[in-house]
Amino acid sequence: MFCVDQPHTLCVDFPLIHLLNEMKDEHYLNMKRKNCSNEGQRLDKKDYLKMKRQLIIGHNGLRNRIAGVMRVANMMELIWNDDLALMAERHIYRCTPYDDDICTRLNQSLEYEKTHFHLKGKEMDSFCKVSQNRYYQKNVHYPNIIVENALRTWYREKFGMEPPKEAFDETHMRTNGYLKGENNFTHLAYPLAAFFGCSMNKVYDGFLLLCNYHPYERSGVVDFEFIKGNPGEHCPITRPLKNTYENFANLCIGFPLLVLL
Repeated sequence: MFCVDQPHTLCVDFPLIHLLNEMKDEHYLNMKRKNCSNEGQRLDKKDYLKMKRQLIIGHNGLRNRIAGVMRVANMMELIWNDDLALMAERHIYRCTPYDDDICTRLNQSLEYEKTHFHLKGKEMDSFCKVSQNRYYQKNVHYPNIIVENALRTWYREKFGMEPPKEAFDETHMRTNGYLKGENNFTHLAYPLAAFFGCSMNKVYDGFLLLCNYHPYERSGVVDFEFIKGNPGEHCPITRPLKNTYENFANLCIGFPLLVLL
């Protein structure tokens, strides 16, 4: 599986020297760039779990707030996905902190071999519809404040957008809301995004945080669509329940897992 003449980020096990030589792809050939000191800078297990928890709570806290302020009736809870996190981690190794992973721009359903790493019978569309947020902060000795800074920066991008427009849907007898444009805010706030995964590492003289979200629908007609109403009033079939947890009461969740003894 390829994204504009390069293997999909989830279809390559790093490092594969013979593949690098064979593909002659700039992204992989330049993966070990001079002064890109990400080796040895990986978070240990304790810090990784702390970062992961902070990201899960932070993302769903913002989505809960957005659902309340914008009256989004179909805002789903984001669930952590290790494949999306791995996809982010591998892109970080390219040492291009200001470039998106081009594999996050695929927006069509394609036929893939079942041997691909990212096809595991999950409710994923082969990660064709992925959006990516990037946050790069220099001169930081320890990345304990990066997650908070990143989420704040991404959220504040909504203040540069026009207010959402509304239109009544006669077919479904409901009001839909629309936002024009695509940015970091729309990625983290997209109501039907169900999964996300992030990675963070040292790149040059700063730390780079990447987060991938799935699915993210891109359309030439509407950039960002949501159902207007009381939060949790129109939960999608994949997450049909309104959350009863006080901090995330505006989000839609799935059925709890039943443990059979």
